[in-house]
Amino acid sequence: MRASEEEIQGEGSRPSAFKVFGRDAHERAAVETVAAEQAAPRSAADDPFATPTDDEGDSFGAPPKRSGPPAPHAPRARHEVLEADFPVVTRATVRPTTPEPPAPEPPRAAEPEEDAPAPEARRALAPAVAAEARPDWYRDPAFWAHVTPLAGMLLILTGFGLVPGLLIENTAGRRDDFVRDQAREAVNFQLNYLLLNLAALITFTAPVVWPLSLAFGIVLPIQAALDVKNGKRHRYPLVPRWLD
Repeated sequence: MRASEEEIQGEGSRPSAFKVFGRDAHERAAVETVAAEQAAPRSAADDPFATPTDDEGDSFGAPPKRSGPPAPHAPRARHEVLEADFPVVTRATVRPTTPEPPAPEPPRAAEPEEDAPAPEARRALAPAVAAEARPDWYRDPAFWAHVTPLAGMLLILTGFGLVPGLLIENTAGRRDDFVRDQAREAVNFQLNYLLLNLAALITFTAPVVWPLSLAFGIVLPIQAALDVKNGKRHRYPLVPRWLD
């Protein structure tokens, strides 16, 4: 009886066959699952802490590295499409184009002007046109006859009182006899005035002669200008005429 009781108690302390079989099956299945996970390669998507390989790329969007060209049937990656379809443009590939110069126009024949005067007629009209373009005071002979004695008076102290009369005689005096006559009269007066002052300088009478000559050198030209303005031919008194 004791043996049978011990056997019964021993059987009661041991797990049943159903319990042992179930526990062993669960443990075996868990071990096989862990072994399969360790044997199978894991990607970055399955394990965020795993180091990416060259074929998988990285988590920042960098393209995967391949040791060789992709298969013909495999689709190209994004970076491969951009590099193939849009090559990099450098300065060496861009060549400036120079515009072609326009073709020169053929020379045109000169069209004859209608009613154009002959060359001889143009040369004959040139002096007349130039004379009409000048102002009225320039063409007026009385103006030059009036200016001649006054210009000599302004330069009487410089010794160049002869210059205005000589210039007017050889310019405006050629176009009018009245202007030429009054220009020569002014030259005669200025010449005698210059000789008188030189003689006073040589004879040491300059302190007495020069004030008197200066007074006559101012008064007589003004009187001559007034006579010429009224259209009269003026003659200086007591003046030898070197030019007639």
